Amino acid sequence: FEFVKDVYLDLDGDGEYSEGDKVVESGGQEQFFDLQEKNPDRPAFRYSARNLLKGTSRKIASDEPFVAAGPLWMRPEGGGDETHVSAADGDYSAKVLENGPLRTVVRMKGTFGTGPGANVYTIWVHAYRGRSFLRVQHNFLFRGDCQKDNIRRIGLSLPVELGKDVKFTAAGMTGAAAPASGDVARLFCTGPADVFNLEYKGFPLDWQVLVGQEVLAKGIEKTGGWIDVTGERFGVTISMKDMAYMYPKELSYDAERKALTAWLWPDHGGLVMDMRASGWPDGMQGVSFTHDVFYDFHPAARAGESASVAAALDDQLQPYANPEWYGYSGTKAAGMIMPQGEASLKEFPVSEAVLATRTAFIYRSMIDYCWLGMLNYGDLFWAYKYNEKGPGLGTWGLSSRRDNYDSWRRGNTMISYKMFMQYLRTGNHHYRRAAEAHTRHVRDTLVKHYNRAHPEWVGIGRRHTAYWGVATNEDAHGGVSMEGYGTNWLGQWIDWNLTGDWQTYEVLDDIRSGWKHCKDTKVEYMAGAAYVGLKILGSIPGYEKAADEADDYLDQAVYYLSGSVERSREWRDCSWFYGYGIYLQDVRDEKIIDSIFGWLKITNVGASPYGYWHRDAVSVLYWISEGDDKMQKDAYEELLKNGVSDTTTVSAQIEAVKRQVPLFKQHGVDGLFECDFAKLAHVVSPGYWRAKDDIEQMQWDEPLSMAVIDDYRKKHKESRAK
Repeated sequence: FEFVKDVYLDLDGDGEYSEGDKVVESGGQEQFFDLQEKNPDRPAFRYSARNLLKGTSRKIASDEPFVAAGPLWMRPEGGGDETHVSAADGDYSAKVLENGPLRTVVRMKGTFGTGPGANVYTIWVHAYRGRSFLRVQHNFLFRGDCQKDNIRRIGLSLPVELGKDVKFTAAGMTGAAAPASGDVARLFCTGPADVFNLEYKGFPLDWQVLVGQEVLAKGIEKTGGWIDVTGERFGVTISMKDMAYMYPKELSYDAERKALTAWLWPDHGGLVMDMRASGWPDGMQGVSFTHDVFYDFHPAARAGESASVAAALDDQLQPYANPEWYGYSGTKAAGMIMPQGEASLKEFPVSEAVLATRTAFIYRSMIDYCWLGMLNYGDLFWAYKYNEKGPGLGTWGLSSRRDNYDSWRRGNTMISYKMFMQYLRTGNHHYRRAAEAHTRHVRDTLVKHYNRAHPEWVGIGRRHTAYWGVATNEDAHGGVSMEGYGTNWLGQWIDWNLTGDWQTYEVLDDIRSGWKHCKDTKVEYMAGAAYVGLKILGSIPGYEKAADEADDYLDQAVYYLSGSVERSREWRDCSWFYGYGIYLQDVRDEKIIDSIFGWLKITNVGASPYGYWHRDAVSVLYWISEGDDKMQKDAYEELLKNGVSDTTTVSAQIEAVKRQVPLFKQHGVDGLFECDFAKLAHVVSPGYWRAKDDIEQMQWDEPLSMAVIDDYRKKHKESRAK
């Protein structure tokens, strides 16, 4: 196994490469994980009741339910004999995926050992024209026995011969250290042991820099996530994207072995990954996790630039056009959304304030409440229930399902798609970072990638639950990639279009596989998502056949879109977030269009207590009714009655909306990502920390309503003042 062969660095700058420019020799590279014999202890524990605003807690009454072992996945090691499993003992293949003028991508895929339970790795090595760093994107897919496989460490090792006088530096250090021949120099970061009972910033993101046993630096805030070793002629900086948020992690240089190791699960800390965490027989089988590790090879004189290089790689540049390019007056790349600009800020101040404050609130919740860690980052808890019997104390989780902390957002309400829409309509990079974090969380952790007993579950997942890797809830399909308002394939699709991330590309095929497997079962309103999703996936090179596969769902999609009043509950199936808006703006699919018209004829949108949930469907109706003045007028008036845009139903019902306008005016978008979070949380969800659907649901459909209202008023030359 090797992920690079030989590395040459043009040290003398003559544009030529000779043996004297070789800085990494072939051989000695290793990718491995270690298993421990004994399972870690899984003590039962009770919930703690918390007051998030006051920072107080107490043990709840003894009659409250136990968490049977709990869904924790990071536990103190159980010990016993260890088994070293190496990629050198498994299958291996390599393929050039891209060979362009700016970037080359090589994919290496293989197994750790052999057999049906062998875990799988995929490595995408990205090389860039004129740059001396490599992006090594590493995915680990767990296919083992969750009841027995206790992963103690996972490492990716690269030998480097640096010569004499090797100096070691790391994020947080002042000056450099000279490791002795037997020393291991490392940056080690961990987070809270219990991620489920946190106060606001209640636990630090601990990190330490050590050479041997000597601690050279330590801290409790986010680490920069890099180390550097430099010799007489050249050096190597190794960094890991979001290292602090993806804890536990470690980067090390072994002076005796002369090797740099990226520890995807740390060597130190005495921690084990408990793959039983879900409590289901197949546990976390099928869960994966992806890390970006960067290797910057540099001349010795550039050793002092490691911090700035690592920071740039941690938050990479993203090409961006102006908002109009992505919106309804431009390419409609993300659907017919209203871009944020001078016009929207003037005409829709309430909508813009709601979109900005709520979206910032979601992302800030992830960070400031520390919903972090390798299997959590990108997600958040969405419900905090105050204890009616106690003095403002409560607990995280839905009261009826507290046995598994069933209040993670997981795939529900399409956080990634909302964030991407806000990014495309504003260009603000905070939204992009939030969208990427959640997209990768769904892509890696929530979508099931493998199940030995039930291969048909591949591509399916769960929403809300902390049971990673569980694909079903009794006989109902989960909401990660398929069911209802939990669908998330649109976020993956946009991510692929924006970034060309090959891991995202492959996960789209897993989702496609899930749709195909379910075509002969009771799919309910999933049929529409499968139909539209497969049609849109068919536009991606390599997925052309998916467009034909979509037709297997057409009759079912039409059935759940129109017909009897009993089926009108399936309103989700003609919603924008299923992709109909994106699909129908490019394709005149008359059968689907007729079905949407039929659905709306038997659905009293305005009378529904969730009327504003239907606004995305009404927006679809508006855009496909070009030439039908009455239908467009009806859609326009319906959106005025059920939206934030014109101080109507929703803004009157939700008092918090009125508080968000001055907050947005005071701080602006950037300021909302920096302001005091307690203040933001109080404005968005006063007195009741709950990112409930009626708080979040408008995140994707409000820009659609704004676009319709703007378009209609322009066409009919209505007064801007109105």
